[in-house]
Amino acid sequence: MKGSIGAITNLLRSYQDHSELKPLTLLRFGILLALVVALFSVTFHVLMSHEGQRHDWFTGIYWTLTTMTTLGYGDIVFQSDLGHVLSMVVLITGVILLLIVLPFAFIRFFYAPWLEAQLKTRVSTRVPHHLDGHVIISNYDAEPDELIDQLAHAGIGSVVIESDPVRAASMHADKVPVVRGELGARTTYENCAFERASLLLANSTDVINTNIVLTAREVSERVPIVATAVSPAAEAVLELAGPSAGIWQRFGRRTRGGDRRGPGGVPGRAGARQTGGIGPDRGARSAAP
Repeated sequence: MKGSIGAITNLLRSYQDHSELKPLTLLRFGILLALVVALFSVTFHVLMSHEGQRHDWFTGIYWTLTTMTTLGYGDIVFQSDLGHVLSMVVLITGVILLLIVLPFAFIRFFYAPWLEAQLKTRVSTRVPHHLDGHVIISNYDAEPDELIDQLAHAGIGSVVIESDPVRAASMHADKVPVVRGELGARTTYENCAFERASLLLANSTDVINTNIVLTAREVSERVPIVATAVSPAAEAVLELAGPSAGIWQRFGRRTRGGDRRGPGGVPGRAGARQTGGIGPDRGARSAAP
């Protein structure tokens, strides 16, 4: 089941990048198909006249379509070798256009968008009303995956914010607690019950983390925030964005005594060091050597 969902979501993600080409591509394919049918119908009449057979234009279109769709009723046939060659060309062209390209276009432009809409409805945009004291994670990768498992064992709820509906559906299929929303939207943190959370982990890129801190602080000034940084310059920017946010550096040294935990005892990457308090009432800086 998980493998099927993953394959479908990868297919949908590849289609999203070219969705703006849908009307133009469909128009081009329709025009191409009409021109091919017209060309084969005209050729049919020319060769039938050469053999001494007379058919109206509707019969020419009928023969072309039945041959292209591989139905081939056999009620209208050529007697010459040239006519047989035309029949094979029409048959091969029909297999390519109607049995390969047309189903692909249907899946890409009709079935895939419908399936994407169905997947979107499977992922909630808000956490359950009873969820309290949970940890909100902004980016799902290997470390949050381990963190979610450890929080679950400790009886602490967690939720991951994901803006991509296709990736969110894949995470939902993998039993990851996920909420669909934009990281830069205030409503996302309101829907995640940020005011009732115990911690917000901003572990995306430095620019996104800054936006997360600023947006989340509009919802609540009380909840601790831990933000990751990849450079000392990013740490300074994050401190300006939210003085009460902790900075969990990924470039630095180990915590004092070789502790492999991140801010607030949250398990983290080896070599990370905490350089700031994680709550509004913890403004004192506690830099490790």
